[in-house]
Amino acid sequence: MKNFSNKEGGVAKKQTPPHLCLTKIIPMSRKYKQLSLSQRHLIEFLLKQGKTNRAIAKEIGVSPSTISREIKRNGSPIYGKYTAEQAQKRRDKKRENSNKKTIIENNPKIEKYIREKLKSGYSPEMIEKRGRMEKEAGLLKELPFIPCKETIYGYIYRSYKEKNDMEIIGCLKTRRKRRHKRILKKKQRGVIRDRVFIDQRPREVNERMRIGDWEIDTIEGKGHKGIIVSMVERMSRTLLLRYVPSKSANAVCQTIIDALAPFRQIGLVQSITFDNGKEFAFHHTIAKKWNIPTFFTHPYSAWEKGTIERFNKDVRFYIPKKTPLTDNLVQQLPLIQETINTLPRKVLGYLSPYEYLFYVLSNQNYSLNLNHSLKNNLLHFQLESA
Repeated sequence: MKNFSNKEGGVAKKQTPPHLCLTKIIPMSRKYKQLSLSQRHLIEFLLKQGKTNRAIAKEIGVSPSTISREIKRNGSPIYGKYTAEQAQKRRDKKRENSNKKTIIENNPKIEKYIREKLKSGYSPEMIEKRGRMEKEAGLLKELPFIPCKETIYGYIYRSYKEKNDMEIIGCLKTRRKRRHKRILKKKQRGVIRDRVFIDQRPREVNERMRIGDWEIDTIEGKGHKGIIVSMVERMSRTLLLRYVPSKSANAVCQTIIDALAPFRQIGLVQSITFDNGKEFAFHHTIAKKWNIPTFFTHPYSAWEKGTIERFNKDVRFYIPKKTPLTDNLVQQLPLIQETINTLPRKVLGYLSPYEYLFYVLSNQNYSLNLNHSLKNNLLHFQLESA
């Protein structure tokens, strides 16, 4: 067996690769730091020796997840190998691109347009589809293009993350930065007599084949003081909002009759769907007065009347939960109703509920074909009437 000795006659120490001689082992710290080129060389060397990610992390002084992310992000996607030089180039390229402005930030006119629409209650998808529809109709000539919704979302969250722009986050419907699961808390409810469940609702109602079928729900104010009765027509998505000081079944019933009476006079109330709230206990009064059927969702199945739940979410954007229903706020209900009814809807081909309802009443044709020419005509009509 050969004995390797140094000049002093002792046993030679284990040789270290030349490019690792200047490597400085950095102890683990809570403050995040980028890996250096010398550390990447060490990772490459240890990987070739068959070391695990945990062993490499201990050698360098970082978290094992740091090594895992480094290999996954900067390793070769083709050959499945990790080389320090290529990893450093990929890191430098990503760093260079991270400081580039988005296409929205590079176009002040587009940025101004998007911010104005967000403040008006438009969602990023509404901005994209409605904007492109108007541009095809010959409007918005000052804008070179309309970005897609994903680009708009990216711009919103980038503005919040880098500039702490709380104003633009506040324009989103949920105002939340992360999604979370909702847990439904079941409550004991009284039984409403003469209920007909949604299973027996006819096909023309379920498939929105006619206009005049309504969904109704309530929105409570802070401390259960006062409620807002929200009513939406299933086909046109037209929304009505009415304030009721008391949640009694009699008061809610009379409010619904008063609100829907003008629609009933022209035959646009043909059925109503409720949930199982006790405030709808007098549903049979409405059914008998107008000779129409009423239906109820199954208990704890709000998804069965998804249209009104979706519009309640829009209302909550202007009236957040735990907001007291003051006199001043009640006076704003017509404005909130009009604002929501003038927003373009994806399901209506990015026409607003008012535009859709106007077309139905003008043509008395319930099988609508929302083609390109119709969209243009309605857009020009809206401009002329404004």
